Amino acid sequence: MENHPIPQDITGFQFKLIGNMTIKQFAYLAAGVILAWISYVLPVFILIKLPFAFCLPAPGSFCFLPFEGRPLDVMITNFLRQFFNPTQYVYQKIGGQLYIPVPVTHQASQAASHPTQASLSGISLRLS
Repeated sequence: MENHPIPQDITGFQFKLIGNMTIKQFAYLAAGVILAWISYVLPVFILIKLPFAFCLPAPGSFCFLPFEGRPLDVMITNFLRQFFNPTQYVYQKIGGQLYIPVPVTHQASQAASHPTQASLSGISLRLS
């Protein structure tokens, strides 16, 4: 009986739209081109809008550059996430006493002969 090949990465499959371009890469590139076109069409002085029109598609083109085997958008999000997540946890005590239950031992002879009311750490119990 022959062994069947096991797929290694079935959850990380990305549909290729054109060649090696995934849908995510196409969306980044299309968003950059659309923003560049909008900045070019705005009624602003030409020396102000041309740098924006040339610089806005650049982040969309970064999706094609891998950095240490990972897409650049993943590396940028990990880089930015590092600044907002703490690297050390500082313990801060938040009020209150720690509740430690005390085991109650019942003695059959004492409970039957003397029905009393006992108090254990602020909890009143009625023994019968």
